Amino acid sequence: MGINKDKIRKMDAATLREEAEKRLRTQMAELYPTRAEEETQRLVHEFEVHQIELEMQNEELCRISEELETALNTYADLYDFAPVGYVTLDHDGVIRAANLSGANLLGVERSRLIGRRFGLFVAEKNRTAFAAFLGKVFTDDAEVTCEVALPKEGRHQLFVQIEARAAAGGQECRIALIDITGRRQAEDDLRESRERMYKLSEMAVDAIVMLDDSGVVTFCNTATERIFGSPSAEIIGKVFHRCFIPERLRDAVAHGYDKFREHGAGPVIGTITEVTGLRKNGTEFPLELSVSAVKLKAKWHAIGIMRDITERKSLECQLLQAQKMETVGLLAGGIAHDFNNILNVIVGYGSLSELRMQEGDPVLDNLKQILAAADRGANLTRSLLNFSRKHLISPRPTDINEIIRNVDKFLTMVIGEDVRLATACGEKALMVTADSDQIEQVLINLATNARHAMPNGGTLSITSEPFVINSEFVKVHGFGEPRDYVLISVTDTGTGIDRETVGRIFEPFFTTKTMEKGTGLGLSIAYSLVKQHNGYIDVTSEPNKGTTFRIYLPLTHDEQAPEVQAPLPPPRRGTETILLAEDDEAVRSLTEQVLTGFGYRVISAVDGDDALRKYSAHKDAIRLLLFDLIMPNKNGKEAYDEIRKVCPGVRILFMSGYTADIIEAKALKDGTEIIAKPFSSIDLARKVRTILDR
Repeated sequence: MGINKDKIRKMDAATLREEAEKRLRTQMAELYPTRAEEETQRLVHEFEVHQIELEMQNEELCRISEELETALNTYADLYDFAPVGYVTLDHDGVIRAANLSGANLLGVERSRLIGRRFGLFVAEKNRTAFAAFLGKVFTDDAEVTCEVALPKEGRHQLFVQIEARAAAGGQECRIALIDITGRRQAEDDLRESRERMYKLSEMAVDAIVMLDDSGVVTFCNTATERIFGSPSAEIIGKVFHRCFIPERLRDAVAHGYDKFREHGAGPVIGTITEVTGLRKNGTEFPLELSVSAVKLKAKWHAIGIMRDITERKSLECQLLQAQKMETVGLLAGGIAHDFNNILNVIVGYGSLSELRMQEGDPVLDNLKQILAAADRGANLTRSLLNFSRKHLISPRPTDINEIIRNVDKFLTMVIGEDVRLATACGEKALMVTADSDQIEQVLINLATNARHAMPNGGTLSITSEPFVINSEFVKVHGFGEPRDYVLISVTDTGTGIDRETVGRIFEPFFTTKTMEKGTGLGLSIAYSLVKQHNGYIDVTSEPNKGTTFRIYLPLTHDEQAPEVQAPLPPPRRGTETILLAEDDEAVRSLTEQVLTGFGYRVISAVDGDDALRKYSAHKDAIRLLLFDLIMPNKNGKEAYDEIRKVCPGVRILFMSGYTADIIEAKALKDGTEIIAKPFSSIDLARKVRTILDR
């Protein structure tokens, strides 16, 4: 029987006592007529004790009732305002109850939810999956989970995780709706970020790898496969330094990685370092490496970015080679200037003496030997100027096969009797735009080098053939421009060259020969001459397997045969007055003697200032200026410019043994003419007469 709390609170203790005593006296009078009052007093006392107990129990009951009511209110608040939505569904998925959070997630007032099917609030694409989920809830005692979307008009689509379990009896189930929209968005953002980073890594031309704390590759991009020549399946899961670093360097790398594993630091962290990589085919190549450290799950991992710098290193070597040759070329040009003055004196006086001697004179043979030696000296000077790219070449359409056939006999003398010369040239002309003398010089230099490589004899082969350089060739060899070429191959069966020497073979003054057998300029001059013709030269060789030089010259389709020049007639004599300005006393004296010998009147000056004074004194008689281009105080060009202000039509012939770039800058741009030192007496007399007669 339940207790009416309100009635109990209205009935005070006095009334309760009075009513109880009244009932007690009536009952006692009926039961004990003789002892009614005494028995009544005793029972009243007991009743008072029981009354007190009852009051105490009543108070405890009221307190418990109030606590229960408070707990029920608290539970209702927790249920309604919980961060998780709670919904009760029957076996058909109809909503029987829901808290406020659940109603807010579904976007409907709670009162309007009851009696509606929960599936109507699920995105259409997820309804089939939800129906299967609900069926599983009522057939499985375990807790079941699924994720669905809750689309609603006027707001962004929500994603919820549903956790459900059937209630006792199996007629209802209670589901918890957990809003995972933020998590799903974060997952989508993370997925997009990963895809973006993956695409960026795939687009990168540099290799990108990630290593765990043991140095095992956990990620690599496509560029890594290309650079190292291995598919990703053969890279991921491998210890990087054991597979892609040369064996001689592995211990040092492993030691450095041990320190990195402990502290996440090392000498290569945060820096750009050049290292040596190892491709799948066993070839080594230079890499530019940058490494950063990242800590994942309390362990240090490394992210490495590697760039194949093979091409860059090749270009650096080429640039260094060009700078070396330019420096030595400047030195060579300066030496050639002074040496040409000396040779000019030897050739000039020698040719004068030769003209005055009779055939059969015993001294004539000696003189011819002197002139031949001077001519070799002049050739050496020209070679120095060619090496420094300061000599003016005369390119014209030329058949390479014809050049090889013309130089054949001379090469036989160069290589000696114990070396066999074999040339193979096709019948069809291979035309290039070239200075035939310079190409002959290249072949002579290569033949001389081959002779030294075959001290016990052998075979020197020279072949020519058309060749096409394409983009693949350029990529593999690191030089060339795609077009048609003539390929000249010069092969010997000599001692060969090791790899280190091959890398330096075109350096000026680099030689493996003794001081008496070579200067180290032959191959560098050949290199320079080929470059002047817009060509390329490379070499392949191995010790004891001979050497092959390959020369690539651009092929031209102009098959016009070079003009054959008729023999020049002897120079005519003259009587004109010539102003000669030359600072070198020996050259000045020689030139004066040559000109007077051909009938000219000569006025000599020692430099440009002296030439101006002499011209002012004899300007009406002077018909030609013969000035050295480079002189102290005032050079020949400066003196000529001042004279031309007074007499614009004055005729000029410059002399110079200096380099062509200075000659061009100081004289040739004005359309004036020049005679290069050393020159013979006949050449000088012919040039002077030509200008005077023009």
